[in-house]
Amino acid sequence: MYPIRKDLPFYASLRMLESIGFYSENTNGFKKRSIVRTLIFCILCWSIILLSAVLLIYENLNDKNYASVFFNIAVAVASTSTYCCTLLFVKYQEKWSDILTALVNYEKFGKPRRYNQLKERGDRVAMACWGGILTGVFLYMLFAILHENDCELEKTGGGVCGLIIPTWLPAPYDNSLLARRLVLLYDIPNAAAVSSFVLVTHLNIQVNEFNIARIDHLSLLFNDIEFCKDPQAQLNKMKHCIEYHQDIIRVSLQFKNLSKRTMGHMTLTFTIVTASMGCQLLQTSKNFYQENAFFFEIIYVINMFIMCYCGQRLEYKMKTVGDFLYSTHWYNLNPKLQSLIPLVILNSQKTIRMDAVPIGYLNYELFVTLLKTTFSYFSVLTQLT
Repeated sequence: MYPIRKDLPFYASLRMLESIGFYSENTNGFKKRSIVRTLIFCILCWSIILLSAVLLIYENLNDKNYASVFFNIAVAVASTSTYCCTLLFVKYQEKWSDILTALVNYEKFGKPRRYNQLKERGDRVAMACWGGILTGVFLYMLFAILHENDCELEKTGGGVCGLIIPTWLPAPYDNSLLARRLVLLYDIPNAAAVSSFVLVTHLNIQVNEFNIARIDHLSLLFNDIEFCKDPQAQLNKMKHCIEYHQDIIRVSLQFKNLSKRTMGHMTLTFTIVTASMGCQLLQTSKNFYQENAFFFEIIYVINMFIMCYCGQRLEYKMKTVGDFLYSTHWYNLNPKLQSLIPLVILNSQKTIRMDAVPIGYLNYELFVTLLKTTFSYFSVLTQLT
């Protein structure tokens, strides 16, 4: 397994995922125990969320509060998607480890120029994501305590005030201050699940950026060939660059397939989740679900944009290898090397795209299409509510 060390990239993301039981560099018996432990934890939390959503939907239907009905449907779908994402990461963590190892193995092809910069920036962003989510949950709990009386007047049925994810309790607890405070502790496992989902998303960005750094490094190596006067040395450097290019293509294909298996299902749920939460968020009457809707809406939209951004960057950068090679002084090379250049350019034109589920590719065009579809769903839902 990929080691968790401060001198290696991805340290902060993997360390924090390890702290909540979603990753470990120790392979001795870890796989079965970790998957079982994480599976039980996720299924338990997800079951509570799903059951609560069903009960709250039933109560809101009786009250004809259709905006809250759609919101709770969105919560159930979004929670299922995020928990599936973290579980799939645990399932495929050995394959993720192989990709991370391949990206930082620079002994054969050399270290990319932006290696240290990407490593430090990635750790800072990962810690910012982790700290931001925990701080946000703490402030939300504090805000809920300060506005507890208003929330109790606005809530319906057995809904619990102050929780990020709407939850239903079968027994009254309003008369006990201690019970009301203890119920808020349920936000902690929810925060762990959300933070792990955000960290997995950030890990996708880091992998993509390191892969792009290798592409930029390859372009520089192609540029150095023309400055070498020895024909045999030129041929050796060209063979080295071609081998490097093939390795980049191999890692890119592994990454796109693994990213699809881990997070590709998010495109299926994006439209219904964002449209339903937007409908709840824009209700004119005050409702204690509105803060929850805003929280999930922001996370879901940012996550989808990040996925499309990674796909767009990878697709564009893979094509620039041939463009960069053509822009060099290839005509000054010996004829034997010139005969290899069309093959490299042709190979670089093979489009490598990150697949969306069920169809399409992750890029800016898909993101705009999803937003348009979301607005259409949102218009229909507002008419119904």
